[in-house]
Parts: sequence; structure tokens; C-alpha cells
Amino acid sequence: MTKSLYNFCWEFCHEIIFANPKEDDQYFLIMNLPIRFGAIMQNKLLKEGFRCVSFMPHGHESVIMRFKNIKSTVEG
Repeated sequence: MTKSLYNFCWEFCHEIIFANPKEDDQYFLIMNLPIRFGAIMQNKLLKEGFRCVSFMPHGHESVIMRFKNIKSTVEG
């Protein structure tokens, strides 16, 4: 994940977790953000190689979104 993308995500999110739980090429990006920014993040991250695999409402105005890396290389 590039530094500019990471900074972009922090502009819209309350929390971000970048994880690789299996120590393989299956990187995940988990975000807690206002639901109104969900579509913006989904479009931006898809262009950067991350596909949304989970969209879970969290309260009345927030959502927890999980993105999976669909490209083979990730900078971090």
C-alpha cells in the first residue's frame, strides 16, 4: 500500500488495520468509516488493487469494510 493511499484512507476513516493473518499474499485492509464514504473508498481502493469482501454496518452511521488485495505486490 502506498503512503499516498494510506493517507487518503485516513482522511475518511476512524480506524484502519492492514493485516496479513496467514503470512501469504492474502493481504487485508479493514476500515471503520462513516457509511456515507463507503462507495468512495470502494471505488478508490478497487483502482489500487483492493476488492471489498465485507460490508458490515456498525451502529447507525458507520460501517466496517474489509478489502482483500487482488494484486500480487503490496508496499507497506
